[in-house]
Amino acid sequence: MAKVLYVHAKGGPPVGYALPRVAARAEVHLLALSELPTDSAARTHAWCASQVAAEAAGADDLVASITSRAREVGADAVVTFSEYAVVAVAEATRLLGLRGAGPAAALARDKRLMRTAWDRQGIPQPHFRPVATLEQLRSATRELQ
Repeated sequence: MAKVLYVHAKGGPPVGYALPRVAARAEVHLLALSELPTDSAARTHAWCASQVAAEAAGADDLVASITSRAREVGADAVVTFSEYAVVAVAEATRLLGLRGAGPAAALARDKRLMRTAWDRQGIPQPHFRPVATLEQLRSATRELQ
């Protein structure tokens, strides 16, 4: 059976929904980057072969925590359903030589990058302008009215 490191962080579907579905297909090792909801915390032991909180994983850096834990458990895959962890998981899978979202993961976290990529592909969307300065904001306001 495959071993999966499931990286939990805030955001995404409830742990009680996603975790048992992953556990039905693989041996799951949970790395909790944020506190588990109290209603799910007790049940996670039934779904997981191991469970570790990120601060106990021994690394301050998220990517280092994920890669370290994945190596410890011999993970064949690393997954997350949290938008807050998707970029770190993508980088960790790259470092581990596992399949992952790759650089496209940043598109899930940065709406400016996402909209720019969509615009390049001709995907219909509301008009937008990324702004970083007051003058860019004024210019965007005039252009988008």
